[in-house]
Amino acid sequence: MNGLVNAIPAIPVVDPFDPPEYDESLFPTEECLTEACYNSAKRIITNMDISVDPCNDFYQFSCGGFIKENPLKKGQSVIYDFIDVESWNLYRSIITNEYKPSKNYTIEEQKYDEEVFNKLRNVYNTCIDVDSIEKKRNKPLLNIIEEFNILKNSKNYFTVDGLTDLLVKLHTRGVPFLFDIGNVFLDTFDINTDKYILAIVGNGSSLAGEMITDKYIERLYRNYVKSTLKLVFEGSNDRDLDKMTDAIVKIEIKLAEYINSDEKEMKEMTISELNKKFPYINWKVYFERMLKKHNVQDEITLQSKILNISPRYFDDLDDIMWSFSIEQLAYYAEFTLIRKFIGYAASYLKKPEKDFLSFFTDEYSQDIPRQSFCEGQVDEMLGWILGKYFVENKFTDITKKDAVDTIEYVKQAMVNRIPQMAWLDEKTKEAAIRKVFLMTNKIGFPDFIMDPKKLAEDYEEYETVPDDYFTNMINYEYYSLGHNLKLYNKNYDKEHWYMTPQTFNAYYSANDNSMNFPAGIFQPPCYYEGDPDYINYGANGGTAGHELTHGFDDEGRNYDAEGKEVNWWTDSDSAKFNELAQCFIDQYDKYYVTDKRGRKYYLDGEKTLGENLADSGGVYRAYEAWLLSVEEHKKKEGIEGVRAHNQILPGLSQYSVEQMFYIGYAQSWCMNTSKEYNVRIATSDVHSPAVFRVNGVVQNMEHFSKVFNCPVGSPMNPKDKCLLW
Repeated sequence: MNGLVNAIPAIPVVDPFDPPEYDESLFPTEECLTEACYNSAKRIITNMDISVDPCNDFYQFSCGGFIKENPLKKGQSVIYDFIDVESWNLYRSIITNEYKPSKNYTIEEQKYDEEVFNKLRNVYNTCIDVDSIEKKRNKPLLNIIEEFNILKNSKNYFTVDGLTDLLVKLHTRGVPFLFDIGNVFLDTFDINTDKYILAIVGNGSSLAGEMITDKYIERLYRNYVKSTLKLVFEGSNDRDLDKMTDAIVKIEIKLAEYINSDEKEMKEMTISELNKKFPYINWKVYFERMLKKHNVQDEITLQSKILNISPRYFDDLDDIMWSFSIEQLAYYAEFTLIRKFIGYAASYLKKPEKDFLSFFTDEYSQDIPRQSFCEGQVDEMLGWILGKYFVENKFTDITKKDAVDTIEYVKQAMVNRIPQMAWLDEKTKEAAIRKVFLMTNKIGFPDFIMDPKKLAEDYEEYETVPDDYFTNMINYEYYSLGHNLKLYNKNYDKEHWYMTPQTFNAYYSANDNSMNFPAGIFQPPCYYEGDPDYINYGANGGTAGHELTHGFDDEGRNYDAEGKEVNWWTDSDSAKFNELAQCFIDQYDKYYVTDKRGRKYYLDGEKTLGENLADSGGVYRAYEAWLLSVEEHKKKEGIEGVRAHNQILPGLSQYSVEQMFYIGYAQSWCMNTSKEYNVRIATSDVHSPAVFRVNGVVQNMEHFSKVFNCPVGSPMNPKDKCLLW
């Protein structure tokens, strides 16, 4: 069982959370008897485990039923309610049928709309056609290996021009040999610059950490490499597989030594500096040709700036270039190509890798059902097209209005909260309030996806075919990189979305001080159109409050209202912030999860601080926002308006609407997880495991303890609490 902390280091709270007055008489006393209310009640009751005292373990009380009703199957690591099955049924019905215009388009608009629809269908249909993929066996891989002809041209790699040519050929197709041109990052080194900058990042070994010196793992890895090569080059007599394997494994181990060494901070370098420091590549030619191949017209000069994300790696890469023969590097380049594209070929080719990876898990993981896999591929590759269908069919006007209202009330709650903070200087309070006022909201979807021509133009350079999955995937790799490179030297677009509309997520962007809420976050379990407000504010309001609080967490507080990285805090403010934040660090440091052997794995309170502060502040703001919405309904619609939005659910009248608010929050995090999954999250994620995203928050809330009558000293009501925002 997960560990719970009963004692938190004492810190004097100078301005305790004091929510607006709650008027019980405003709310109904009779249970709602509509079908919508019954459906909401059934879901909530099924998720609960009322045999658990909410003051002992609120997460189990709220989600124990969900965990019981959703047992993990063999190979599963997590089950959660974040995926809307109805949406995928909708997409599937659209993709598998003939094209039908979804609106009264003009002839030109329909042409563009059908164009993107055919790309969607081509990708899905070729992905789901497993028989065709399997029949082609290793032929697609052999064809692309022959196309690149890496080994035959290896003598050319002795020269700078020859190696540069190889890198361009591989990288432009998305094959990250030695390093990757990766994404285009916003240049944050000069706060007066709103341009995108090219970036290079080291592409290290697939081995890591203790694997470097573990001879048994090395033997397993060697077997994986040779077995893969044997399957790929089946029927070929001109390959020395032992020689190839030896070269690949040696380079992997060497790279592993470097990729696990301490990284220095990323830094900007000019092309001229790159040429001097890493002279085995003609960097000017490399970037010129990469951009030209993707029809990017911007000029590259010796003074053009590049972001080097992995300076230490590139320093060490020089050693790699002199430690191995050109033939060995060619073998490794070929294997990098194979590893990049093997997932798009017949399934038997991937078995050696699957066997190797199974060593690191307690169970042999099950394959994702092909249908689910293909749906995920389509979502990842053509997400804006799917987003159009999601918005048209799932994002209603009612949902949009609820979303806008919730977010605005959450922002108003923060504006109301800031003046209460005695530890903040008055000028800092003014700056904080200004930051909230200037915080922009992107809700639902970007406008371009609803314009058939603009949507088609976004995917214009992605060519698909109706009969070959491998071709569609390698064409996508080319398109995806080109789409990214075209941002080079462009002004940062504050209207740009980093998540597609159907994405069940949200984010805060410090660079432009914006909160971003894709339409997908306004669906179960964060939002139900038929749920009472007190449930939706607990769940979706908590999300809105979470993202807003990121603007004031340990990272977000370093950016001002315009998104510039400047210090707008006094020394006293910063010192007090750090003192109050330390309470959270100490609190979450004491939480742990256990593996199957009972070994404890503790959370890192410092690494998870930003998310923990956002969780905490988010629930406070959500509760205040809900009460603000109640007052607004009362003002505009009277008591009946309040009651219409906050009906009492059948079978749940024993709980107050305040208690139901917290249950709504907790149930937005219901999931069943394996111990391996919990350990992975606890040791590597910046978010805390779900149980602590609920219990860790309510343990700090006097208001929670009050509404659930939790005695002081009970697990959910420790004597000492943490509070910042």
